Amino acid sequence: APDPQKTSALLGQLGIDDTKTLVVTGELMDPSTFRVAWTLEYLGHKNTKILNVGLDTLQNLGIEFTGEQI
Repeated sequence: APDPQKTSALLGQLGIDDTKTLVVTGELMDPSTFRVAWTLEYLGHKNTKILNVGLDTLQNLGIEFTGEQI
């Protein structure tokens, strides 16, 4: 199981805290998208959302991604 203190510290280093809304997205119907969102909620980040479109749709809308993984 993920260590809540380590995960919280990592998220804090990335500038993520409980005041921010996290939006998780991925390939449409990719189970890892849901796992990431569930894990964040399990660890106490209650303001977590899943974007209900795939990355292709977002790119077609002109939304840019850095490709940087966190």
